[in-house]
Amino acid sequence: MLETSSGSDGSVNLNASATGTVGVTIATDGTGDVTNAVSTVISSTNAPISITANNVTFSGTVNAGSSTVTLLPNGAKSISVAGAGGTFDVSATDLAAITAGTLVIGTTALGGGLTVAGAINVSGAGPAEVYNLQFANGGNYTANGQTITLGTKTLIVNALGTADTGTGIRRQHYRINHRGHWRNCIRSSNRYLRWLRHPADNQQR
Repeated sequence: MLETSSGSDGSVNLNASATGTVGVTIATDGTGDVTNAVSTVISSTNAPISITANNVTFSGTVNAGSSTVTLLPNGAKSISVAGAGGTFDVSATDLAAITAGTLVIGTTALGGGLTVAGAINVSGAGPAEVYNLQFANGGNYTANGQTITLGTKTLIVNALGTADTGTGIRRQHYRINHRGHWRNCIRSSNRYLRWLRHPADNQQR
């Protein structure tokens, strides 16, 4: 575990690889960022990797094998995924650097909003950038105008504010939690059949 002291605003800049057999946890406080240099790897042996920071920049790679990579802001900060605009930016380059079974970005314990700011495609040949996606925020979620291509992977969105998924989700199944109401969605002929709390309560849009 790598952690900066509380109130230090210190960053973690990895110029060598960091590996953990039972997982890796990296955390900074305040304005502290987490970065890794070209050709370095933050890795585990199919165990969780958790990174909490003001911002992240992966010039090297992050590899949790079949386990989960979790990226969290260290406060109620705006999150941008696949583009710029947030305080906590997970860029397209960062997404392409990650190998995992599931990528989790954000938590409902913190607001600030989460915006998908560019196209995301996790349907490739892998092993990098082919993972299930989970987006969470205590504020609003929007992917308006953006395309998320899932292939065989899944998307879960958990937002306590508003949730705008846009029209560009390319895959059969995804799941949305909007203000505590889970919706399992199936795409069929450009329409969505949404199950609310019970399958009998389905409706089309």
